[in-house]
Amino acid sequence: EDAAWGGFLQGRNNPDDIPRLIRFYKYFSGVPFFAEAVSTWRRGEPQIFRLQRIADRLEAHWREPGAGTVAPEVLAELDAINAILQPMERDFAENLLRGARKVRTLLLLFSSVLFLAIAGLALLASRSAIRSVRATESRFRAAFQQASVGMAKLDRDGIVLAANEELTCMLLRPAETLTGKPFSEHFVEPVPADGGWMARGQPEERKLHRADGTWFWCRITASAVHVEDDSE
Repeated sequence: EDAAWGGFLQGRNNPDDIPRLIRFYKYFSGVPFFAEAVSTWRRGEPQIFRLQRIADRLEAHWREPGAGTVAPEVLAELDAINAILQPMERDFAENLLRGARKVRTLLLLFSSVLFLAIAGLALLASRSAIRSVRATESRFRAAFQQASVGMAKLDRDGIVLAANEELTCMLLRPAETLTGKPFSEHFVEPVPADGGWMARGQPEERKLHRADGTWFWCRITASAVHVEDDSE
């Protein structure tokens, strides 16, 4: 790792980027497109070293007093190096571009699979929640209908929405004659129009009319149930 660090520094890479470059090479050097690019780079290294040696020679040449033009053999060597490096440069760039396209495709596939997985989990959770709600609703309806005490569902104005069998027996009235009407109609004593008997939420002793004209005492308890549409 120290040698890699020194090599990256020698290549004038930003020191802050070197740890990422080392990790990238360590974990992805075996990936086909990256391995091909590294192989191309290694094949070009001897030519880079040749260029470095020519640069040193030219620097020494221009430092000499009365230095003339560059020798033709030096220019010929530069042309030869250029002819070798240009195809390698294209191969290096093409390998990286192919790799970038493959990575983009893999990321898109991974994102699609992840989205489908999340959507599937959400669908399963939704179905499970719906089944749970339906099961709870079924149990509530069964308990409501089979309760041994009279029960009625009222809206916030005291209108009967549903009545169980026990209540219809107590009042001697079929359920359809109860629904859609104020439950307070069955009270013997008049009650305030504001429906305060429901808001108190305390058991109350009241007389109720039967359909045959008789009446009976009962204890009434009103409990508010809040639902999503803010009705009760």
